[in-house]
Amino acid sequence: GNYVASGSSDRSIRIWDMSSGGCVRHLTGHKGAVTSLVFSPHGHLLVSGDEAGIILVWDMSTGTHAATLSNHTAAVTTLAMSREGGTVVSGGMDCLINTWDLAFVVDNMENELANEDVLINKSRTKDSPLLYVG
Repeated sequence: GNYVASGSSDRSIRIWDMSSGGCVRHLTGHKGAVTSLVFSPHGHLLVSGDEAGIILVWDMSTGTHAATLSNHTAAVTTLAMSREGGTVVSGGMDCLINTWDLAFVVDNMENELANEDVLINKSRTKDSPLLYVG
C-alpha cells in the first residue's frame, strides 16, 4: 500500500495508510523529538533521526526497532537513502555528514551493532550544518 510517516515532538512516529487515512503503526523509542524520516525504496525499512542525534532503523514488516546508529552530537536534520537502499546519509546540526551501510544493518538485524561496523564515512562541513539532497 501507500504509506506516509510522520515524526513528532512527542518522540514517536506514526505510519499512515494513504488509502484509508488511518494510522496503521505507532512507533516509539526515540529520546528526543523526531526530526527526519526516510523510507527505503521498497518500504521495508524506515530510518528516523531525532533532536538528540540518534538514528533508529525500523523493520516495517514487524514495526520493530532493528538498529540504532549514533555518531551525531546534535539534532539529525536530514536523511537520504540511496536508490538501491543499501546506504543512508545523515546530516546534523553538529555539521557532520555520516554515510551508513544500511545493507550491513539489514544483514545483521539480530545482532548488536557497533558504529564502526556500519559507519562508512564521516565528514564535517565547514560553515553550515545543512545537507542538500535532491
